[in-house]
Amino acid sequence: MYNVHVIVCIKKETVTIIFTISEVKRFKLQIRKKSDQVTRLRKKCRKESPGPQGSSNPSHSRPTSADPSLKRLLDGSARELGSQLTGLKEAGRRGCRRALAEERSRYCALAGCLRPVVEEEVALWSELGQIDEVMGKMAAVRHI
Repeated sequence: MYNVHVIVCIKKETVTIIFTISEVKRFKLQIRKKSDQVTRLRKKCRKESPGPQGSSNPSHSRPTSADPSLKRLLDGSARELGSQLTGLKEAGRRGCRRALAEERSRYCALAGCLRPVVEEEVALWSELGQIDEVMGKMAAVRHI
């Protein structure tokens, strides 16, 4: 629903910014850097691992036979990248939930303020209906 990077909640004349554009850009930049690092490590793993029958063709490479420390570094970086992506998604979800809850509470407050006014208007209309009935009876009595 919210396709923007800035989600603003307004509470009693103060503005609380959940995410600023600069924070989102910083998160995305960190994720992009980590993604590039993972890609470089994967290429390095492929380059260092020998293919089947000892061929050096990178299309037949097996990353499982690469240097164990390189493999651990690749796995750790991939996990960290996944956790950063998950964290950014969760933070966005939390921000949207907060914004929706704030919007819902403002709507409920507005409805609560309007309810007495609407009830008074309905009461006035019902009184007008009663006055119409009285006027109709008076007109009927006058014609007799």
